[in-house]
Amino acid sequence: MCGICGVFHQDGNRAVERATLEAMNRQMIHRGPDDDGFYLGGPVGFGARRLSIVDVAAGHQPLSNEDGRIWIAFNGEIYNHPELQPAMESCGHRYRTHCDTETVVHCFEEYGERMVEKLRGMFAFAIWDAPRKRLLLYRDRLGIKPLYYTRLGETLLFASEVKVLLEYGAPFAVNEAVLECYLRLGYVPGEQTLFRDVFKLLPGHFLVAEQGQSGHRIERYWRPQFTPGAERSEAEYAAEFVALLEETVAQHRLGERPQGTFLSGGVDSSSIVAINARQVREPVMTFSIGYPPQAGDVSEFPYARKVAQQYGARHHEFELSLGSFAEALPKLVWHMDEPVADMAAIPLYFIAQLAREKITVVHSGEGADEILAGYSIYSKMQWISGLQKKVGALGSRLLARSLSLPGLPVRVNRYADWLDKPLTERYQGVRRLLTENGMRELGRNGFPGAGHTAYRSQFFGELYGRYQGADELDQMLAADQQAWLPDDLLVKADKMTMAASIELRVPFLDHRVVEFAGSLPVSLKLRDGEHKYLLKKIMRERLPSDILDAPKRGFPIPLAKWFRGELYSVARGWLLDSPFLRQYFRSEQMERMLETHRSGQADLSGEIYGLACLGIWHEVFAHSGK
Repeated sequence: MCGICGVFHQDGNRAVERATLEAMNRQMIHRGPDDDGFYLGGPVGFGARRLSIVDVAAGHQPLSNEDGRIWIAFNGEIYNHPELQPAMESCGHRYRTHCDTETVVHCFEEYGERMVEKLRGMFAFAIWDAPRKRLLLYRDRLGIKPLYYTRLGETLLFASEVKVLLEYGAPFAVNEAVLECYLRLGYVPGEQTLFRDVFKLLPGHFLVAEQGQSGHRIERYWRPQFTPGAERSEAEYAAEFVALLEETVAQHRLGERPQGTFLSGGVDSSSIVAINARQVREPVMTFSIGYPPQAGDVSEFPYARKVAQQYGARHHEFELSLGSFAEALPKLVWHMDEPVADMAAIPLYFIAQLAREKITVVHSGEGADEILAGYSIYSKMQWISGLQKKVGALGSRLLARSLSLPGLPVRVNRYADWLDKPLTERYQGVRRLLTENGMRELGRNGFPGAGHTAYRSQFFGELYGRYQGADELDQMLAADQQAWLPDDLLVKADKMTMAASIELRVPFLDHRVVEFAGSLPVSLKLRDGEHKYLLKKIMRERLPSDILDAPKRGFPIPLAKWFRGELYSVARGWLLDSPFLRQYFRSEQMERMLETHRSGQADLSGEIYGLACLGIWHEVFAHSGK
């Protein structure tokens, strides 16, 4: 099951109409082309789109418990369903299917609203508790599956995608309070979205709304913890990690449809391939993306081929051209719902289209960097913290001012953004879009003003406040696991794979793996400049050293080269022809950005792409919901 939506008239004075749910469901047919279904219960109604994976024959949704008093619309997978079903049957529950969705219903009957703590998986689901006239919405611990909601008076709407809420009639308006946040980070973290009055249910939370009462309550049931366990040897940690990963990867193969793995040739995806290959009889299927030779040395093909050959995988490759990218970007933005300035969405979109020809479920290495300290920026932040201690507050301030002088390279200006700031302000995610100076130069008509920075400041202030006393590395990991991971990496992964009607699974983000990583000493995550130390240690016997020790690459894209060449005029149009962008930003500064990039003075492809996504987003959605 891969798409849900619903309407709840909390005043109880109106009945939900089937035609309304059908229209909402059509907006997300890509999330579940195999089947659709509806539940109508007076003032509440559910819609569901199904991508059939578990109990293909009988798992139609929405479904109910034995007496029809509890109904559910479910998106995701419960990996410990095979263990939970016998336990539920021993409690007297009678199954009509072999579907994991039915297990969730019976767990709710047995354990109540906190039953979510029993579930191991990725999910976003809605439950209608008819006897108590309550609607409950749940989202998984890490935010692997999305869930949005909004209110129109006494009506609560929810859906897997924002465009479904707009189809109902939710009005489109820009949430200007978080626009600065997007421009600085490239995405909007937390519960807010760029759609005014449309919210994300946060990871590890559930929402309860009751008939006859106004509003709703939201409770947290899980958050990442960084609490070192009992002191153990490195070998003991390694043995536990191997066993846990092997169990998790095996659990993630739940289902009846063909499965494969996105293989970039990096440590994370190669590890997933290596573990799977030892557990199954048939050759694993792998998928990789690359570029024509003239795009430069950015292709992952050589690395991916090496791992695929080592494990005898059935390997598939897709070569992405710049023409395909330029044509697809508006469609890509529509699928994303919110603009996310992450260029990796582009290859992911196209490789998902390739994979759909062969498989229905795909595995990836997403999340390993955020739980095991895989990014080089962590080391840079540690270095800056050490420098601040040496030179003091005044020295840091003077250094920052000297590096922010006009005419210095953008890369230098980015360090000026960091040098005189505490970690809570300095580190707000793996990637930044615009620097403080860049924002100041670009904005017009008083944007951004002092009030525009409030949301970002409050969000990260509260987040870091929950981890005071933890090691700085763990504080950064906590920030990434609750901001960058759910609101950039995972939303991109979900939306781009669902655009191709395939389900993405991320074994490194099983909550037990995440909790294990949180219990590790920091020296087993980052040691003497070696990132993901423990993962590389346990994979030494399974992967070649030139894979384990290669610089981090991900799924790269030659956008910098394209924006200097054949796509220059296209990018220029995206920025300078957008009425929305001209409302907030100086046209002459956007033009200067384009020219600075084209001349090779600086790589501003990320900034250009981020602004392009924002302008296209407004153009795509501005006429929705009216």
